Amino acid sequence: MIGAGVVGLMPYVLMVVQSLSGMGPLRGAALLGVWSGLSFAVAPQARRLAGRVAGRVADRHQAAAGLAGCGAGELALAGIREHASWWRFLPGLVVAGVGSGVVNSALAGPAVWSVPADRVSLGSAAGNAARYLGSSVGVALIAAAMAAVPHGGGTAHEAGLGMSRAALAAGGLTLAGAAAVALCRERG
Repeated sequence: MIGAGVVGLMPYVLMVVQSLSGMGPLRGAALLGVWSGLSFAVAPQARRLAGRVAGRVADRHQAAAGLAGCGAGELALAGIREHASWWRFLPGLVVAGVGSGVVNSALAGPAVWSVPADRVSLGSAAGNAARYLGSSVGVALIAAAMAAVPHGGGTAHEAGLGMSRAALAAGGLTLAGAAAVALCRERG
């Protein structure tokens, strides 16, 4: 879900912020760097905090909480319209960045302890492959959501409307993933 819901949306955020605000590629990348930088900074702290709670249950709750944060951040990107300032993107990127750091730090543990000890590298590889597969599916879904806007009103209008639809789709998908993870139970 992190790949499909979050990573699938973020390349389009950069495209839309450039289209709506006239921001150049480097300034747009710096804005998107808020999301990725927060994800990078939060992940080690979230792991340290979660280490104080009992193992596997903590990973599941942490992953669900992180996905919920990502979904909330994506939903904050909905409603963006033409002539939106880059400031309008910032709250959603901050919340999604923190959520992304929280969920990403929770993913390594289950990938490793869910397989026999002699298959740890296989578990890690499967986790990474799932992220990449999710990302490729997410990019396609978000592209479809953005392309499904009615034409007319100009490029900026279409970009803003597409961004809103894509953010709603990604946010809904990510929140559904959070609920699914939260409802999962350990096999006995």
